[in-house]
Amino acid sequence: MVEEIDYTEVPYLQEILNYLPINPDDEEDINSYVNNVTNLIAVNYKYEQYQFAYFGVHLLYMTYIYCTAWKISQIIPDRYQDVIVFARPYSGREKDLKIEDANSIFAYSLLPEKDIAKLFKIICLDKSQIANVSD
Repeated sequence: MVEEIDYTEVPYLQEILNYLPINPDDEEDINSYVNNVTNLIAVNYKYEQYQFAYFGVHLLYMTYIYCTAWKISQIIPDRYQDVIVFARPYSGREKDLKIEDANSIFAYSLLPEKDIAKLFKIICLDKSQIANVSD
């Protein structure tokens, strides 16, 4: 028997989900991922495993960052190509990185989290805003 978990019981979770630039027409793997993470948060919150619920919120935040980076690649492709020249993946993942033609938001998961925000210079975020995103 599987217990039904109501994610609306988690404070602020719906507000966080509203910030995600994802709609029902997006790829199935993105929607499935967001649903799985949302369930992870709700289950851990319900059972007072707050540190794991917080980790799930972090995963949602990084999904937002990945979506934003991917949208930048679609909107300003020339500037994007210039910036990613300096993109470096986690050690040992060099051959897996295909950031120049990312076909999924999850391609950005190969980059260190603090480095992804550097892409935001393209959309004219200043250093303090980028630092806030990175931190």
